[in-house]
Amino acid sequence: MTSDEHNPKEFKPGLLVRLMLRFIPVVGFKMLNKKLGVKNSAFDKAHDVFSHVDRVDLFPSESGSRGFTLILDKKTSL
Repeated sequence: MTSDEHNPKEFKPGLLVRLMLRFIPVVGFKMLNKKLGVKNSAFDKAHDVFSHVDRVDLFPSESGSRGFTLILDKKTSL
């Protein structure tokens, strides 16, 4: 592994990031993304989708393989 590659097993978030993830997840994920160098645009779009959702249902995959179907507010499935 070269020095510019990131090994996720070696990454240990600090106490402040862990507290934020526990108590204020939106702020915690932004701090974590900044430390990891992840572009925030994808996470901001995902937050916009999930922030207005009242109900989330999880169902096992119909094919019997590993996986699940995520249904948001009984109308949008992922």
